[in-house]
Amino acid sequence: MSKEFEELLKREGIQRQLTIPGTSQQNGVSERRNLTLANVTRCLLIESGLPLSFWGEAITTATYVRNRCPTIANKGVTPYERFYGVNPDISHLRTFGCRAWYKIKQPKTKFEPRAEEGIMVGYSSESKAYRIYNPRTRKIIIARDVVFDENIFPAQNWNRHTYEKPKEWAKIYIEAQEELIRMGKNIH
Repeated sequence: MSKEFEELLKREGIQRQLTIPGTSQQNGVSERRNLTLANVTRCLLIESGLPLSFWGEAITTATYVRNRCPTIANKGVTPYERFYGVNPDISHLRTFGCRAWYKIKQPKTKFEPRAEEGIMVGYSSESKAYRIYNPRTRKIIIARDVVFDENIFPAQNWNRHTYEKPKEWAKIYIEAQEELIRMGKNIH
């Protein structure tokens, strides 16, 4: 630990306490928060259809939203309000992974499209804008002028990760069906 960090802890009245690896119960509050964020992240990825490579975007979005939700620990106040002293505006929140049409800044000609399709993957930390993934360019852009279709999830149609291996599951199913037939039972 650096001397500067030690001085910061002392100045802020923070007592450093280490935990032994593999003993999450020593830091229960933080571990529970991490588990909640991991669960929300997993749900965001599964529902949106985005691959696991977007886990960073998903957990950042989960944290962003969670900090704008009231908590029992804060007696019904949001972490955002506790930190900034004002209620958060949540009117800009959108569904993670939904279709997003963002305005193109400089169309090349007057007949070029004025918007491009992308996928909403989060919120900008620098400005009041959104993080939009463009599957065509494979880049994330920051855009303020965005129209969302929160009922369409473009990534659900991608050939993406699966949590099971279909061929292995099919083999297990066929073997189980054959076993039931040998036992004189039909599963259909």
